[in-house]
Amino acid sequence: MTGFSIREKPTMIRSILAVIYSCIIRIRLQLYRGGLRPVRKLDRTVISIGNIVLGGTGKTPFTIYICQMLLDSGIRPAILSRGYRGTAEKRNLLVSNGSEILCSSTESGDEPWLMAAKLAGAPVAVGGTRYKSARLCQSSQSLNPDVFLLDDGFQHIQLHRDIDIVLIDATSPFGGEYVLPKGILREPLSSLERADAFIVTRTHLRSEGLDKICSRLNQYNPTSPIFLFSHRLSGYAPVYGIDTTNRDSASPTEKPPGKNAFVLAAIGNPLQFIKDLENLELNISGQVLMRDHHPFSQEDMDRVIDGFKDSGAEFIITTEKDAIRMSHLNLRKAPIFSVGLVVQSSEENKFREWLLKQVSDSSACPGS
Repeated sequence: MTGFSIREKPTMIRSILAVIYSCIIRIRLQLYRGGLRPVRKLDRTVISIGNIVLGGTGKTPFTIYICQMLLDSGIRPAILSRGYRGTAEKRNLLVSNGSEILCSSTESGDEPWLMAAKLAGAPVAVGGTRYKSARLCQSSQSLNPDVFLLDDGFQHIQLHRDIDIVLIDATSPFGGEYVLPKGILREPLSSLERADAFIVTRTHLRSEGLDKICSRLNQYNPTSPIFLFSHRLSGYAPVYGIDTTNRDSASPTEKPPGKNAFVLAAIGNPLQFIKDLENLELNISGQVLMRDHHPFSQEDMDRVIDGFKDSGAEFIITTEKDAIRMSHLNLRKAPIFSVGLVVQSSEENKFREWLLKQVSDSSACPGS
């Protein structure tokens, strides 16, 4: 009888679980496509911004980017987010009415609160059922959005969307080719056929191979356009004393506060954050990396600050999202700064033209 080694066993188990998971995902999709599970529709244009892999591809900054683009074009958007790890995740809550933030980041979750803080003029609502969150926005005559944006919405197929935008990380585009747990795909690559457009992000970190990524996307979906985007770090703000109920509580500067940094990150792709910092010619004197959305405790921060003091770094650098989750703690007046992420592209005008045309066409018959 042929056996297998201890090392092979975990790989075999992951492969079997990946096959089972893939089957479950395909069945779920067929249930919605066949009408055996209802797909609810709104009487407004719905734009989904999502991805197909586990981890960060830049969805939140790109949602902010699109939302601001719509606002600048005279279109009133509202953002619908799950509110992951917020206390309101299992209910529906209005985070912002577009002019003021109505709840704490603990209730909303870090990403919705960040979007609400950055976007004056756009309501933000959270809840596991995006349809109910949309109805919550529509129940207020003062809000009355023209367009709904689904943050991380590609897998939320129980709500009809008119425009499906899928983000592809140029540094890890296809999730190891396998679904969870063998790879990091949320669903099979064949699901890319549902996309109306692809945004290849972090192209500034990959100088070669972009044509191969585009060619591969065309194999799964030859009709949807592909736009290349990058980002830059911008806006260094002190974390100490941030008020997470106030949109304008910290004044950022455009330059980092020094050259020697201690990195603290609990995001989907922390290694890319470090690469971005290194591209700014910062010296990384130490780092603490945790799982995405990690709820920072006082013990965590005490340990980080002690490590920072031993590292010889001039300051601690973290992300805006992480800063929201630590601002309620005693930071011992340590020099902790957050930095934002700004989306950019040489194809911005081309993308804006495409997006506004899609919105215009779908507004004529929303939910069709």
